[in-house]
Amino acid sequence: MTFTRTLANWTVLAATVVGVGIAAAPAEAAALKWTLQDVTFNDGGTATGSFLFDADTNTFSDVNINTFLSNGNPLANYLSASGNANFSVSTTATLFPPTFKALFLGFSSPLTNLGGTVDLLPTIEIALADGFPLARSINAGTLSASATPIPTPALLPGLIGLGVGALRKRKQDEESPELEESKA
Repeated sequence: MTFTRTLANWTVLAATVVGVGIAAAPAEAAALKWTLQDVTFNDGGTATGSFLFDADTNTFSDVNINTFLSNGNPLANYLSASGNANFSVSTTATLFPPTFKALFLGFSSPLTNLGGTVDLLPTIEIALADGFPLARSINAGTLSASATPIPTPALLPGLIGLGVGALRKRKQDEESPELEESKA
C-alpha cells in the first residue's frame, strides 16, 4: 500500500466518522417569536407585543406585551425574561407581573414550533386603571409566528465532497498501473 492510498483511506474514514457524528447530533428547535396582531378588548382598548414559545418544553420567555385603554393611554406592561409568567396546558397563558394585573390569553389551537396563525379566544385582563379595578375581555385578535429553517452545517457537504474526491483518487490510482502495463 502506498502512502497516497493510506492517506486516502484515512481521509475517507475521517470524513465518514465526522459526517456520521454531525448527522447523529440531536436537532435543536428554537423557540418561536409569537406576535399579537389586531388584538382588541370589549372596551375599545388594544394589546400589542410578543413572546417566545418553545412547544417542546411548553415554556415561554421574553414576554413583552403592552395593553392600552380605549383612549390610547397605556394600562399595563407584561414584561418577563422568564419566571413571572406561566402556561397552563398549552392553550392558555396567564401572565402575572409583580403588581396587581393579570392577562389571560386563550388560543384556538395549541402553539407549535411550526409557527402559523392562531386565533385568540375571548379571555380577560384584570388591572388597576387610575386606582380603580378594571376587568375587560378580548374581543378579537391573533398570534402569528414564522418558523425559520435551521441551515445544514456547511462542514457536512464539504466533508462528503472530500470523501468522494478521495474515493475517486483511490480508484484512479488503482487503474493507473493497468494503464501503464497496457502501454508497454
